[in-house]
Amino acid sequence: MSNHSNMLTVTFCEENLHVLKRKDNFQVCTSERVAMELADRTVGLLLTVTSLSIFIYYTFWVIILPLVDTDHFVHKYFLPQEYAILVPVFAGMALICLLSMFIGYVMLKAKKKA
Repeated sequence: MSNHSNMLTVTFCEENLHVLKRKDNFQVCTSERVAMELADRTVGLLLTVTSLSIFIYYTFWVIILPLVDTDHFVHKYFLPQEYAILVPVFAGMALICLLSMFIGYVMLKAKKKA
């Protein structure tokens, strides 16, 4: 009597990728899917590091820097305190404008299809 529970069969994914399919429906796709997942992880890591760097810089600028003497050398690495409010306000306004333009574009495109 042979044990067929460990037997693997080769089939195709919807994206025409080779898949190893076990009896318990566990799928392992080959290099294209793995490369895409690796690229997604890399982009995610890059976005995480970038946002964490911006958060640390801004936090130090707004919370720690006012406690440091004004003649200290660290002040030359930061913009004046007035920009601590202006930069996020303008960034938020730009984000709202871009999101509004995108939503308007999608709505117009959906209206043309209907």
